[in-house]
Amino acid sequence: VPHFANSIASSGVAVSRSDIQPGDVVCYDYGDGYCGHVGIYVGGGQVIHASNSREDVRYANMDMMSIMTIRRFIQ
Repeated sequence: VPHFANSIASSGVAVSRSDIQPGDVVCYDYGDGYCGHVGIYVGGGQVIHASNSREDVRYANMDMMSIMTIRRFIQ
């Protein structure tokens, strides 16, 4: 998996929201088609993500920001 969020958004296989599964990566749109943040889907409409490098990893609603794409890396 690439290191940068914007690279992750074009890697793996695209998944529709209706087919999302735990482990899929949710890529968030920071505007102009740029993915600036990602979370890992854990089920129940929730993702786990690091909001910044100084805080702990936390759970959040997957709709916390505008979703650009959902990607799957393990088939």
